[in-house]
Amino acid sequence: MIDKDIHGIRYTLDILKTHFMKNCIDNWWEIANLELIEKHLNNIEDEINRLTSL
Repeated sequence: MIDKDIHGIRYTLDILKTHFMKNCIDNWWEIANLELIEKHLNNIEDEINRLTSL
């Protein structure tokens, strides 16, 4: 069950990253916001990876 949840979270993170990359690149002034959001998403992904490796 936990593996299924983790897979779902990773899938959602990938969708969010793709969505922000596609939609924010057209608006160059939003790139700083995109980088901040991507940093947070990467931190979440890193934490998931850390927890699953325990």
